[in-house]
Amino acid sequence: MREEPEKFAAEVVGKVLESWAIKAELESQVEESEGEQAVVLKIKTEEPGFIIGYHGQTLKDLEFITNLIVYRKLGEWNRVILDVGDYREKRKEFLETLAQRTAERIRGIVARAEHPLDNGRKVKVTISIGGCIYPQDAQNESHLLRMADKALYLAKEKGKNRVVFCGD
Repeated sequence: MREEPEKFAAEVVGKVLESWAIKAELESQVEESEGEQAVVLKIKTEEPGFIIGYHGQTLKDLEFITNLIVYRKLGEWNRVILDVGDYREKRKEFLETLAQRTAERIRGIVARAEHPLDNGRKVKVTISIGGCIYPQDAQNESHLLRMADKALYLAKEKGKNRVVFCGD
């Protein structure tokens, strides 16, 4: 009988957390992610920071090790995604906001600058910026570039000196 990857992944993570003396509830489900099925394991605990670590590094490491153990035990690749206290969603929102602010800041810097020409005159230029976020806007590098290009053309259509991200 084939062992279910979601149950085995929950068992692996449960044992690791137990060895760290962390009490947690684990809820596993199979979801569609990036065009393939993935085991999503939600961890509920009163100590999320210890599992998440600095910028999510401990969580990423635990996820990596869990994926390797599940693969070695079951003999086939089953993507396992770990989440603690909706950290992934909050981190995604933070990074999207950061990308938007950074693009706006660059646009503003370019718009305020004066550029000297060879004849001594100074000109002002503006830029339009199009962007998108991986993986929600695109599943691979070439698709990401096409989507960013579409966002750039949309920014240009809306007028000069604009920032547009996919989904805006």
